[in-house]
Amino acid sequence: MAEGRPPQAQGFRRELMSTGARQLRLVTEPPPQPHTTTDPARMVFDHWVFMFGLMPARTKLDDERRKVINQALLLYGLDLVLLAVEGMAAAPLGDKPESMRLAMREISWFLAGAKRVESCLRYGDDLHAVVNMPVSSAQAEAAAPAADPAAVRAHKERLKAMADQMRGAHGR
Repeated sequence: MAEGRPPQAQGFRRELMSTGARQLRLVTEPPPQPHTTTDPARMVFDHWVFMFGLMPARTKLDDERRKVINQALLLYGLDLVLLAVEGMAAAPLGDKPESMRLAMREISWFLAGAKRVESCLRYGDDLHAVVNMPVSSAQAEAAAPAADPAAVRAHKERLKAMADQMRGAHGR
């Protein structure tokens, strides 16, 4: 065991045995592979992890995050919640202290209220307007992502890069 790290951070899960005693059990199930799930909450969470460049192995979809994501999905649907995630990734919060920026970019904060989600949607619309802005007619055809997985991935990378640029590319 690594020094100073709680057992849960090392792949262990605390469980209550039938006798009432607590025991640690090694969790061996691998995390789901990106883009292989049909669970809308997992899709939103994975998109948030991607858009903010978080480490998937260290960022978990816990009960709090899942509850907030599911509430937002009920109100807005999958496409709009994904757009809100992209919008928050692009939101320039440079006038806020670093600790506040980090807290505001937490998915369980910005999806927790309708006003916050709708603000993020406006930033998402702005992001898409910039990313999809064609310079020539040839670029207009290439701007919309096709069904080709490589084209979809390239479009997501452009969205992420532009969101990083719009928010100042510093901090989460």
